[in-house]
Amino acid sequence: MHQQLGGVPETAFLQKLESVFYGDEMNVAAGLLLIQTQMQKNNPSAAAMTLEKMFHALKDASEIKYAPGLISLAVRLFPQEGKEEKATTLLSEAKNHWSSRETLVCAPS
Repeated sequence: MHQQLGGVPETAFLQKLESVFYGDEMNVAAGLLLIQTQMQKNNPSAAAMTLEKMFHALKDASEIKYAPGLISLAVRLFPQEGKEEKATTLLSEAKNHWSSRETLVCAPS
């Protein structure tokens, strides 16, 4: 993706990035890059909306949806936009998801 977007003006970069993400909202790399760009442009509202769309697209991909980094981002970003309940719900769902797994990752004894 970097090769596709390298060397283009900022506006064109953002448009291309949005096109890539909205063409496949399960594309976590494009989604995170778009969120980062939106935050750098001081637009947390757009970033939260992008993250919500990505979570919706990942509804059947629990291993990705509940990845600790994505949940951490939601817990940090959603309350800034008045979506504390959504952040709490996601955190609870992630806890339930990882707690219900038969194989837990544990540090060696």
